[in-house]
Parts: sequence; structure tokens; C-alpha cells
Amino acid sequence: MGKKNAVEFMKIRRYVLNLIATGGDMPQRIPSSRKLGEMFGVTHPTALRAIQALTEDGYLQPLRGGGSITCPANCNLKNTRLFGFLEGDGKIAIDIYYTVCLYSIAARELTRRNLTYCCQHLYLNSPADLESMIQENHLAGLVALNIRLPELKTELCRMKERGVPVISLFGRLPGVSSCSYNYQEYYAMGLDRLFREKRREIVILVSPAFTIDEAIRAAVKEQCALHAVPEERVLILKDTPEMLAEQLEEMLQAGRRFDGVIGNHAILPSYEILDQYLDLEQECRVINSEFTIYDEMKYTGYAINFDWGKVVPDMIDDLLLQTDSQDVPVKNQTIGLYFTFYQNGTQVFSEKN
Repeated sequence: MGKKNAVEFMKIRRYVLNLIATGGDMPQRIPSSRKLGEMFGVTHPTALRAIQALTEDGYLQPLRGGGSITCPANCNLKNTRLFGFLEGDGKIAIDIYYTVCLYSIAARELTRRNLTYCCQHLYLNSPADLESMIQENHLAGLVALNIRLPELKTELCRMKERGVPVISLFGRLPGVSSCSYNYQEYYAMGLDRLFREKRREIVILVSPAFTIDEAIRAAVKEQCALHAVPEERVLILKDTPEMLAEQLEEMLQAGRRFDGVIGNHAILPSYEILDQYLDLEQECRVINSEFTIYDEMKYTGYAINFDWGKVVPDMIDDLLLQTDSQDVPVKNQTIGLYFTFYQNGTQVFSEKN
């Protein structure tokens, strides 16, 4: 089965399993293979193969006159409440460490509440597909993770207005209960720590995916004034991770030296360059997000960690309250930040309260 056919096959399989999961003990008749093919835009042979596989697995039973019915008695998913998880632009098909961290924090908190709560990754061809996906998968609610696409943000807000339970983690959405960290606080914390260590040649590395220039400039202005450091001593570079690494290497080869670096999601290639040219134990202090520190880096420096503490449980409480009532007040929370320190890949201490 080719990749495209495999994706089409899974669309139908997921639809039937979700139908069983949310349908209770009563068997339900499913559309014909031809109708399913039309519903999901897949070929008739692929739809037929999906039904045959579900029948072999015991989830469907063929009827004498044609068609099939579900077999809830053979499925341990009955009475399940499914919650959809959307990440980034809604098209993330594979997970990296960062997205796994975000998903697992929320999914673990949700699923520990009740045996019947289950999570499902959603993949959208277009933000306009969100409403039909909610209906087709019989979703009880949505968890939005670090949504950056404006059209998808708009669609999520529209779903909330229509009564779909929605929460947003790592990004604020108008009219939706959300939690996020303060970008200005993130960079202000980093600068404050570097300035207190008497470091005065600072570079901030920023990914173009982040529209946070104003927050960074505000943090630089605030901390430079507080520590009596000229603002021109802080260099801000914004480019792709690969281009940032190239720029850094060119400057270091030309004799430029930095004694402090603040990164976020653009740090990895640059860290390798910094480690090659500078003593990261003493000469240069690196500060980076916890989500982009990997074992292979043998990282030395500070990590800025996110204190999920009570924030994520509160967000999940809000989501579950929305499943019972549309009158739940919108809640906005800020995720706290704290430092940990690593030496050669090992965490040495944490400043978490």
C-alpha cells in the first residue's frame, strides 16, 4: 500500500473506531464503502480494504443485505470521550522533542482524569477542514498547542464561538482560555543573569518563525537601563538556524567575541559553532530554552524552564468544564519561568521554587 493510500485507509479506520468509541453499547450501521469513499475523498478500493480490515479485526460485522454494523462488544473503546490535539499549523505529521513535550504535558494531565478520556492527533489539509473533522471524529473538545497559523487561530476561535470546548497552550487566542509564557520576561531573565555575571558582549539568536521583535527590544531596553549597559552591547540576530550559525562563525573567525548568548528554538547549529570557538565553561555563558537542549549537545549553560505547575491542570479543568457548560469564563494564564544549569550535558542544579 502506497503512502497516499495508507493515509486514506487510516482516515476511514479512525472514523469507524471513533464511531464505536462515542456510540455506547448500541451497534450502528456505517455508510457503504462507496459512500465512505465519497465522504473522505478516497478511492472505492481503498475504502473497501479499510472495511475488510475492520471486519477482520472484529470491529465491523457484515449484514446479509449489504453494508456493515459496528461491534461495540468487541471494542474496549466504547463510551470513550475523544479530544483532538492540534499543533503548529495543523499539518504536523511527525513529532520532534519540542512537540512531544508540549503534547505529553497536556495529554497526560487530561487522560489521568478518567479512563474514558482519549487523545487524538489531528492533521488538517486546510484550517477550513476543522469543523468537519470535529464532526467526523465525534470530538468532545480541542487542545491547541503552539498554534501559529493566523487562519487556524481564526478557525479555532470560530469553533469556540459555536460551542466547541477549546483551550490553547503556548499561545493566546481571543475568547479562548489560554496559557503562554511572557516573551519579554524570557529575554529579560536571560539578560539579567548575564549582566549580573558581568558579561557585556551579548548576542541574542532569534528564529524568523517568532514574531517577538518588540518583546526582545523591550527586554533589552529594560535590562540595559537597569544594569547601566549600553544597548549597542547587545546584538540581535534573526535568521534560520543554519544562517545564524554561518553568521556566528564568520564573526568568530574575524575575531569577534561574545561572553553571553541567549537562544530559543534557533540554537542547535549555533551551539556547535560556539563550542568550537569559545570556552563555554567560563568565557561565554549560553542561555537556552529547555525544549532545545539535547543529550548529544553535551550542553553547558543555563536552561530556561517552563513551570507548568498549576497552569496545565487549570487549563484541563477549564476544558472539561466547557464540555458541560458554554458559560465557562475565559481564563488567561502566564506560565512561570525558572533556571536550571547544565554542565557537559548533566543538570547540576535547579532554581525552581
